[in-house]
Amino acid sequence: MRVAQSGRYRKATGGHVASRTKLGGQVATSSVLGYSRQRLPDSLELNLRSKNAPRFRQMRKPRPKSKCADYPEADWLLSNDRQVIDLHLHFRKVRSFVTERKWEGLSNLAAFDFELASLFAASIGFVSKEMAIVYICQDDEYQLSALQSKDVGNRWRIIMKRRDDPSGRQLGSGEIRVAFAEAARTEPAIRDKIDEWVILWQCWRLAGKNIRALAQLFAFPTRGSSA
Repeated sequence: MRVAQSGRYRKATGGHVASRTKLGGQVATSSVLGYSRQRLPDSLELNLRSKNAPRFRQMRKPRPKSKCADYPEADWLLSNDRQVIDLHLHFRKVRSFVTERKWEGLSNLAAFDFELASLFAASIGFVSKEMAIVYICQDDEYQLSALQSKDVGNRWRIIMKRRDDPSGRQLGSGEIRVAFAEAARTEPAIRDKIDEWVILWQCWRLAGKNIRALAQLFAFPTRGSSA
């Protein structure tokens, strides 16, 4: 189990530690170069301040998982970090229960256990099972970046990159932004609102008719800047 053995989230210094941050008296660490070395502390801090949902943060993504033995270690670790970020936010926002005794420590509101969360992400293997164990419902997963169903993940991919195939054409975020930018040529007053309107469009495409989830999702990412 590569990720669990890496010791990326330690509550004390020592060993191989590439970056560390104090979070309410706790220390979260990561040995991942690239995203996590610079951004993991920032992303966890945004969780603590309820700013900018992970889904809307500019975070690196690991390459698609492969069963080959040569799958890069950095991608395994990056995937683990992204799941820990989601778990950290989930248990801060939701008084969730855990369905398996082994992982009950994740719901400790007094001090989030980063080591246990990292072990959990590395051990379970299937995102759908992880979501079931910590009870992440659809309204919750809209805000997360790694712990999401295939349906929500595919929906978000189309929202970001558009779709143009035999099954139908759907505009992507880039095209929506261009449309607003063109409108701003004749209506300069809307120029400062474009980012917010694009996010609103993304929320609408993701949450659809679930107005409560849409409102919560839109309110969350506009509270702060990206990690």
